[in-house]
Amino acid sequence: MKRIIAISFYAFTWLHGIAQQIPTYSQYTENLFLINPAVAGSEEQTIYSLNNRLQWAGMRDGPKTQSFCAQGSLGSYFLNPLKQKTLNTGTGKKPFVGLGGIIYNDKNVLLSQTGAQLAYAYHIPFRGSNKLSLGLSLSAFQSRIDKASVYTKEYEPLLETARPAYIIDASVGGMWSSRYYFVALSALQVSQSLLNFGDRMWDKYQKFRHYHLVAGYNFEINTNYTISPSVLLRSTDRIISTFQSDITCKVTYMNTFWGGASYRTNRETIFFVGIYQNKMYFTYSFDFPVKPYGRPSFGSHELTMSLKMGRKSKNKGIAR
Repeated sequence: MKRIIAISFYAFTWLHGIAQQIPTYSQYTENLFLINPAVAGSEEQTIYSLNNRLQWAGMRDGPKTQSFCAQGSLGSYFLNPLKQKTLNTGTGKKPFVGLGGIIYNDKNVLLSQTGAQLAYAYHIPFRGSNKLSLGLSLSAFQSRIDKASVYTKEYEPLLETARPAYIIDASVGGMWSSRYYFVALSALQVSQSLLNFGDRMWDKYQKFRHYHLVAGYNFEINTNYTISPSVLLRSTDRIISTFQSDITCKVTYMNTFWGGASYRTNRETIFFVGIYQNKMYFTYSFDFPVKPYGRPSFGSHELTMSLKMGRKSKNKGIAR
């Protein structure tokens, strides 16, 4: 019985913790598409990204996340069959469509999930470089209990009867961006699906809706240096117990090198560096835990590699 209680406790923690139910990304400014479907195609480039995050390195069964993203713009010509006309936004430009996809694998203590997501975004240009983006994504994934991570001397019915749970969910997002700034809001896991692992004891566990509000600004100091402060606010419907924020400052030199730091309200400090070479972007970050329970670990490590092809967007609020 003690083992069952322990298993249930870990699962409960994973399912209710904002940083545990969905992956936490320290490099949210490098690939905002991971948390907002409206970003798909907004940079008007074809972008492929690989992300690997190892959280709480050195601790047994620490969270691990891998993802592959692809996104791009189909242009306004895609809307021709719908006889799409230029909207009266003062630009003379037509709206355009963006599509994207994500394949991911996430493991956290006893629970793992593997899935895929398809996103559709609609972008409306306004005066100057201003643009309104609206996005919707559908995802399908499998959640399962990692029985191999549990060592028991006795027969555990809860583990033996557990089977993978298959879920279909949706996310929505919106973004207003320009050459110098952006504001993006998204809601993930909007259907709040129940997780059915095949045992009635698990029936009360479900996915919770998560909200992300991100905003950033680019200060062009001169032709070489740009300073980009940004903030990420995230929470579930249980704001008091799950609210968390990242405050970030990034410095870019000649659009080739960048580095900076973030402070997370769970008292983690994050440092990151990056380089651009031959259409490839590489960013590495290290999360240094400050809380006592985090000190036995070797921090969290995250690496993002992106390939961007095509003309660069003028919306530097979300592009380098």
